[in-house]
Amino acid sequence: MTVRPGTIAITATVVLFCALSSFIYVNVNREHNEDRLFQAASFGDTATIKALIAGGQNVNICPDRLDRSTPLMGAAANKHADTVVALLDAGADVNMRDKKGNSALLSAAKFGDQQTAIILLEHGANPNVTDDKGRSPLFFAALHGYTALARTLLEKGADINRADARADTPLKIAIKHNHKELAELLRTAGKR
Repeated sequence: MTVRPGTIAITATVVLFCALSSFIYVNVNREHNEDRLFQAASFGDTATIKALIAGGQNVNICPDRLDRSTPLMGAAANKHADTVVALLDAGADVNMRDKKGNSALLSAAKFGDQQTAIILLEHGANPNVTDDKGRSPLFFAALHGYTALARTLLEKGADINRADARADTPLKIAIKHNHKELAELLRTAGKR
């Protein structure tokens, strides 16, 4: 039997993927339904979410986690826009917050997910929500240089002057991190 170069690596990768998939499936089925809902949301498994909701699962349940994150936050943090829509359509609270003040919109902003942010804003997410350190979605857009996201947040009423607990405004953060285009957008928005 001859083995071509790369065949072993591909085979090992497939075996590892199958093992991990089985591990996730087994662990999901051993947990309570609220953990199953949160995990399905985090992985973007909309079919499982719909099945759990059809079975009566509360979409706003906070699994037995230290931070009390909701399934909507898990979906938003992992850029699963379709899952976010399914949860919102099922009645998820768009402005619910965890123990650190994080919301689904803050999660989307931290990772620059403009598509999810737009969906959340269209469903009533507060563009000026802050975490326990006073950081807003616009703050995170400025921190990471997400100009398009910042523009969307400003259009939806984000407060350009909202400072965090250390008195840093989005403009100050954009300048500090050398996000020139974003800093100019914030300067212009501040003059209106």
